[in-house]
Amino acid sequence: KNIMHLIEDGVGFDKFNVTVTSLVKEWAFRVIENEIKVGVYGLSQVQYGMLLNNVAQLYYEIDDSRMLAAAKEAIRVNESAHGRQSKQTAKSISLVGIGLYYVEDKKEEGMEWMKESLKIRRKKIGEKHEDTADSY
Repeated sequence: KNIMHLIEDGVGFDKFNVTVTSLVKEWAFRVIENEIKVGVYGLSQVQYGMLLNNVAQLYYEIDDSRMLAAAKEAIRVNESAHGRQSKQTAKSISLVGIGLYYVEDKKEEGMEWMKESLKIRRKKIGEKHEDTADSY
C-alpha cells in the first residue's frame, strides 16, 4: 500500500508504467543479445541459424532497428549450414527483404529479396505451404 501511494503521489502511474516497461524491454534485449553471443559457442550452426531467424522476427514485431542486422547474420549462418536454396535461408532472405522494405523504406530492394525468398519457398516447400503463402 505504501509503494502505491508513493507512485501515485510522486511520478504517477502512467510515467511509472512507461519507465518499468522500458526497463523490462531493455533487460529482455540484453538477455537476447547475450543468448546470441553464447549461441555461437553452445549451439550447432543449424540451431544458431534458427535462433537468429527468431530474433530477427522478434525485432521486426517490436519495431526494433536491430532486425535487419540479425536477419543478415541469419542469412550468413543458414546459407553456410543449409545452402542458399533452403527453406531456412529463405526465411532469412525474407526477413532481410521485410527489413529493407518496411524498416529502411527501401521498397524496390526489399521486394527483390522477398521475391528470391518466394522463389526458393515455392521450390522447396511448395505453393500451398503457409510459409510460401506468407511470402506473397
